[in-house]
Amino acid sequence: MSTARDGQPTPASQPAGQVGRLARRAALLGGLVFAIGVLLHPARDGAGVLAAGARYGLVHDLIAFGLVLQVLALVGLYASIGHTLGRAGWRAFVVALLGLVLWVALIVGDGMYNPVLARLDPALVHAADQGDRATAASLALLAVPALLAFPTGYASWARVLRRRGLVPGWAAALTTTGAVLYAVGGGVGILLFGPASAVVPIAEGVGAVAPAIGGTRLAQAAPRPAPATPETVDAGAVGSRPGHTGGSTTDVPLSG
Repeated sequence: MSTARDGQPTPASQPAGQVGRLARRAALLGGLVFAIGVLLHPARDGAGVLAAGARYGLVHDLIAFGLVLQVLALVGLYASIGHTLGRAGWRAFVVALLGLVLWVALIVGDGMYNPVLARLDPALVHAADQGDRATAASLALLAVPALLAFPTGYASWARVLRRRGLVPGWAAALTTTGAVLYAVGGGVGILLFGPASAVVPIAEGVGAVAPAIGGTRLAQAAPRPAPATPETVDAGAVGSRPGHTGGSTTDVPLSG
């Protein structure tokens, strides 16, 4: 796939264009669902989680679904333009994919673990001290890599696309800033300020909306199907005639 001077992708082959179209749609829907899920997130302290009941898990399922769609968008985008991005693009893709997958696991685990914990001991919900070192260590094994890979992956992927001239600078900056704000403000902020702090939902809300908008724009780097031309339309029409096997289209007079 080549790019025009204005940074917009030029029309590509039909298969690549179809994959690109799916990537753009998945990015748009995934970003929207993810942002809505984060904005609907119930209170994060033990009492809030307990009061939310089943809604807490449902909201996390919604967030996870949005992230899965973003995974599909990322894979589709790389499948269609990855060959033009070089080794830097491959590395950025791997880190971004790893960050998204780890964050899905973290979100699903949060939605399953904390409602149960809230019924047992609300004070332990989103607390750094989980009562014993083994539990804290097991949670950290997932949380720490996710907190590192999620914003790093978004930032590196946006940077590669920006350097190739496929996306505008504002989209790369918005995606990077939002991902960092969401991960650090929500993940680290909840430990620094406590789950009841107003800083956490604000940071996560703004941080979720920003990469949803920026990520949707990044997906516009995907190639688009080549427009049909009179030549291709005529060729398709000829090829679809009954009994036509290709070759010359000259009429052969029937004998007898």
